[in-house]
Amino acid sequence: METIISSSISAAVAIIVCLINSHMQAKKMDADRARSDAMIEFQISALTEQVKKHNSVVERMTIQEIKEAETRKDVDVLFDRVREIEKGAKG
Repeated sequence: METIISSSISAAVAIIVCLINSHMQAKKMDADRARSDAMIEFQISALTEQVKKHNSVVERMTIQEIKEAETRKDVDVLFDRVREIEKGAKG
């Protein structure tokens, strides 16, 4: 009878220890997950800012390329005009 009681007590204590250990592991995992989530949010925020800067540069470059093409056309027209004037002055 004593062995049954002592075995039951030992089993109960072992189960209690397992439950406490499981609870502590779950708390640690939750804390680790929260830190990981915070780091991911920070990295996403930083990458989002970099993408915004990159897109801004791309937009400005596109506008600049359009302006450059227009300027080249204007310069070509002016050169043609100068050639016409020079031909008229020589002829």
